[in-house]
Amino acid sequence: MRGLWAITAVVCLCAAEASPEETALLRQVAVQPESFVANRRLAEYYLTHNRIQSVLPWLEKAARINPADYDNDYDLALARLETKDPDGAGRLLREMLSRQDRSELHNLLGDVEEAKGNIDEA
Repeated sequence: MRGLWAITAVVCLCAAEASPEETALLRQVAVQPESFVANRRLAEYYLTHNRIQSVLPWLEKAARINPADYDNDYDLALARLETKDPDGAGRLLREMLSRQDRSELHNLLGDVEEAKGNIDEA
């Protein structure tokens, strides 16, 4: 119950400064905190509004709920890279590559290595 109260308080505080769409998405997450869809929709909202710092907790939560979702993991790796967490992005990308060998993952991993200063590995 205490966790629900905290989520409700955050929703109320954020709603004062949020758009109606963001407010609705925040309420949806408050009502269904363990819903992959609710967390992912809020993350997509922040992604489309270029709010990278805001997107991380929702991508992380969605990844914990459904760790096999490729699109969410890719967006999470990209957000980690953009927020100066290349180590976290690299770990996630290597895990994704162990499940599925895709060229876009190799390309993003090259960007991660370049961000870390490992030009030879990029």
